[in-house]
Amino acid sequence: MVANKISRPLAILAFILCAISFGPSGAARAQPAWQAYKGQNGSYAVEFPAPPKETEVTMKTAKGTAYAMHQYVVELGPSAFVAQTSEYPSEVNVSNPRSNLEAGLKNAEKNLKDGKWANITWLKHQNFIASDATGEREGHVIRSYSVMKGYRIITLTYAGPPGSERSSDVERFIKSLKIR
Repeated sequence: MVANKISRPLAILAFILCAISFGPSGAARAQPAWQAYKGQNGSYAVEFPAPPKETEVTMKTAKGTAYAMHQYVVELGPSAFVAQTSEYPSEVNVSNPRSNLEAGLKNAEKNLKDGKWANITWLKHQNFIASDATGEREGHVIRSYSVMKGYRIITLTYAGPPGSERSSDVERFIKSLKIR
């Protein structure tokens, strides 16, 4: 089933978001020094408010084919900025990108307040289907922005204090995504 193959990276993201330790929201901090980061083979670029920590996780399709999921994380006080990307093997059916993105959102919502996203908006990002979803988890807001281009999925996720999901920093993070 395609949903099982596509939603696993978002399930890992949900697990990581559970593990993030958020600092006190009232702490003063300097303005972030935004930095552009280019993804694998220059396939995309995104700006982070600080240098991201990179990890790579080996994933497997339902047929057992291995592929890499790359994750980049910046934690700033009570907030986290996360970018994840994978290029799926050719055996994964990506003929309907919206259904692939829906499967990922459905899997990730299990960890949200009331077991669902508060809001999901469907849009185009550089003429590719994209989803922009917000929800709540354990007193923190979660914003997930995902785009598919062919076999590549890119998900930008923000976690932070309630009401911050549309802040200028979060908007900058999301709007900085350039797919090549």
